[in-house]
Amino acid sequence: EGKLRIELKSVINQAAELEEKIEKVEADKAELATALVQTQHCLERSQVQLIETQMKLEQLEKEIWGANEGEEFYKAKAISLEKEVQLTCSEIESLRAEVYRERALSVAKSTRCEELEDELEKKKKELEIQQDTVCNEEVKLKEMALAEARECLEESLRQLREAETKLGELEKELDVANEDNRSLKSQLDRERALSVAKSVRCEELKNELEKKEKELETQQDAIFNSELQMKDMALAETQESLEKSQAQLKEAEMKLGELEKQLDAANQEKKFLQLELDSVQTEFQAMSAQIDSLKEQVHKERASAAEFSVKYMELETELQRKRSELEVQQRANSRNEIKVKQEDLEAAAGKLAECQKTIASLGSQLRSLATLEDFLIDTASIPGFSPPAPLMARRSNEPWKLHSNHTFLPAKEYEPKNKSEAAYTPLTSHNGRHPSKSPASSSSSPPPAFFMNPPGSEKSGNGFAKYFSLSRN
Repeated sequence: EGKLRIELKSVINQAAELEEKIEKVEADKAELATALVQTQHCLERSQVQLIETQMKLEQLEKEIWGANEGEEFYKAKAISLEKEVQLTCSEIESLRAEVYRERALSVAKSTRCEELEDELEKKKKELEIQQDTVCNEEVKLKEMALAEARECLEESLRQLREAETKLGELEKELDVANEDNRSLKSQLDRERALSVAKSVRCEELKNELEKKEKELETQQDAIFNSELQMKDMALAETQESLEKSQAQLKEAEMKLGELEKQLDAANQEKKFLQLELDSVQTEFQAMSAQIDSLKEQVHKERASAAEFSVKYMELETELQRKRSELEVQQRANSRNEIKVKQEDLEAAAGKLAECQKTIASLGSQLRSLATLEDFLIDTASIPGFSPPAPLMARRSNEPWKLHSNHTFLPAKEYEPKNKSEAAYTPLTSHNGRHPSKSPASSSSSPPPAFFMNPPGSEKSGNGFAKYFSLSRN
């Protein structure tokens, strides 16, 4: 039980740690949201730059249309610039798609964090309900299940952190791609400036342009081809980085699926432990009901024993009364009357024999009660059980012993007080085996102590036991 309590405390601490980790994840989520906002601003800036480039292209087109000579050259240049703009637009669109993907991933992470928070709240509620309604053992077992769930959640958080680090790497790669795009845009701006300068120079040197058109066309074609090759290489690198990031995201999704499976397994184990706890509780209730029934039986047996003792005392008083009457009548009546009295005494002896049988049955019942007491003492070792009250009352903490005639007597009073008391009984005085004893002394003999005082009283003796032991002989 102590271990289970310690585990419960550890589970509660782990739940608090999980809450702190969830708060950290929320902070990371906010940082990702700010990063997304920054990327959106960058996209807006790029759109503004595209608009500016379009305006410049329109100006160039106006200048080209204004110039009568070299229209075809400028048209080809405008077409090439438009192609470059289209390429940049396609790159921007791809970047937008990546940004949307990152947004979707961030939304998925946020939903996952919310689900984890809901699960933690549910588990907290379940723990509170279980602490109010279920016993310590149930709480301990549930703490074990929660500890396992906590370990699974810690592993999931670690995997989420790894996924976040991978996302950070992807963001860095996207920043590198943005820097490449910016460098390309700067190159485009330079080329546009060069084109403007060339247009001015073309106006000033129309004659030279006519002569050197072919040379310039060849040179420009080579330059454009080299630039296109460089752009293709950069695009290929960006595509490779995107493929790597997608593969990493797929791995993170697989890990998340494994974590969900582990959580499901933990929930199943928790349900199994709850079923075991319910079965243990039912067994405990059944054992408590059995103990209550045994206690009731013990009380009934004690009541019946008290009733038998009262009846026996009444019979003994009647016998003593009849003996006293016989002793008085022996002096006055004849032998015939003595014979009649002897018959009465024999009938009384028969009644005493019947009482002796009942006492023997009571002794056997007391033996069974002694075995029941041993059983209850054995069950006291079970956790959660309280030992019942002692079955036999003890007189000043003295043990009881079983006499030869199945009666319980204290240990101190088990030995006879004196030899004369052990040798003397009312029947021997009546039958004339001890002629030295007078009728008065026989009439004044004390009644059996066991039936005058029930077991457990300080005046209980062994006279009745000695009486029946000698009467049997």
